[in-house]
This record gives sequence, structure tokens and C-alpha cells, in this order.
Amino acid sequence: MAADLGMDPSRLSLTTTVIAALATGLHLRAEYHGPRWQVYLFKPLIVAALFLLAAFSTPAH
Repeated sequence: MAADLGMDPSRLSLTTTVIAALATGLHLRAEYHGPRWQVYLFKPLIVAALFLLAAFSTPAH
């Protein structure tokens, strides 16, 4: 699906994985040390990045 849109699937996968990992770290830091508004920012970002990763990943045959 990503290739149909003119994107390199491996690069898109790597990018969304890095975004999800960074957002997860920042979310956990905000949960334990604050500020609380960052929790509400990074949680949806994690979900969106994982959704994109699942949507644009190529199925294994």
C-alpha cells in the first residue's frame, strides 16, 4: 500500500517505529514526572504512529 503512494515501505516503517518509540519514552516520562499535558499529547501520537505502521506494513507471504 505504501509503495502505491510512492513511498518506500521500509523507510516509512522505520520512521513510524522511531516516532512511536520516542513518543512512548516521552509519554512514560510525563506519566511519572509531568507535566500532565504531555501525557495527553503523546498518547494519541503513539496510537496514530502504531496505526500507520500497521496500515502501511506489507503482509508477509
